[in-house]
Amino acid sequence: MIANHYLMQRLADLTQQTVAVSGIQELSGVGAALNGGKDHFSPLPIPNQYQPKISVESSVNQINRWTSQIKQLA
Repeated sequence: MIANHYLMQRLADLTQQTVAVSGIQELSGVGAALNGGKDHFSPLPIPNQYQPKISVESSVNQINRWTSQIKQLA
């Protein structure tokens, strides 16, 4: 999922939050190692950050339109 740049930017736009993406595509193994006591990992790199590129108003309008369309399907 983190390799999908469109999805990460869309998430940042709709949530109006910065989305930080790790440079490690598969973090499950790293998490397991950290939980297992392997604390010799250096801080994980965050090479990609996605900033919101649309206005708050546009974000709210898009979410409301999506919600309306979902309600019509129900």
